[in-house]
Formats: sequence, C-alpha cells, structure tokens
Amino acid sequence: MAEAARPLDRESYENSIPQLTAWQIKPTLEKFDQFVKRYEPRFYCKQQHEHFRTELRGLLSDLPRKTLEPIALDHQQPDYLLQHFVGAGRWDDQKLLAEFHEHVVEEFGDPDGVLVLDGSGFPKKGTESVGVKRQYCGRTGKIDNGQIGVFLAYSSLQGGSLVARRLYLPRE
Repeated sequence: MAEAARPLDRESYENSIPQLTAWQIKPTLEKFDQFVKRYEPRFYCKQQHEHFRTELRGLLSDLPRKTLEPIALDHQQPDYLLQHFVGAGRWDDQKLLAEFHEHVVEEFGDPDGVLVLDGSGFPKKGTESVGVKRQYCGRTGKIDNGQIGVFLAYSSLQGGSLVARRLYLPRE
C-alpha cells in the first residue's frame, strides 16, 4: 500500500522552491509595474496608488493568509490604512472595472472566447458577514453556515480572467 503524502513544513517547502535571480524576475517585475500604472489614473490620489500596489503585492505573495492585516504587516504599514483604502476609499468602481474589461479584451480577446458563470459557497463560522445563513455550501457538500457568490469569467485560447462577481443575498 502506498504511503500517504505528508504536507511539507514551511522550511522544507521553501527549500524545495528553485531560487530565482534578480535578473530572472526583472521582466515579471516590469510587467507588474506596467499593470499597476495602467490602473493608477482610475484612483484619485498618489496614496491610493501605493495602497493598490501594496494590496496586489500582498495577494500575489506567499503569505498564508491574504487578508488586509497580514498584508499590511508584511509591508510595514498600519493595517487601518489598507482597511480604509479597501473598505471606505473613494474611487469610481465603474471606471476601474471598465478599464479592467478593456484590458481583458486586449490580452485575451478572441471571437471564440466564452463566458463561464459559476456559483460557489464559502463556509463561515460567524453571522456578522453580509449574506451569511444556513444554506447549501458546495465546498462542504451540505447545508452549512456560509455565503454564496456568483462569478463570471472570460476564457479563450489566449487566457482567461474573472470579470464580474456578485454576492448572493438571501431574501431574509
């Protein structure tokens, strides 16, 4: 009988990753900078540009939890600044999404591309998050306390991207 694979501890995992040189990742960093710069005009001030960059870097990092507090700590910033940026910061969502949709078309647009619509459940322990109730959750395979999201993605032979999302709100 085959032995079950054991999860790697963090040190073993980090040692198993090939080491990259600055020269090897330079093109990726340049593309990241180009990506961020494209969206900066959609924000109202320079501080928002920096928070946007920090949030994206955090989401792309190897942090085990990609929420605002660990991202802020990892970037030596007070977490309330990122929380304000994401939760109460002012920018025009519609202009930002329009720029993003244009970007997806430029990168992945294809006459044979398709839209993929999918609902997904997220288990939740508490009751404070919006839309949480006992409902069927695909991740747990049963009726459970959770949220349901509906997601729209675009896919083509050139690649794909999530293009829209909505949180399902129960009638209650």
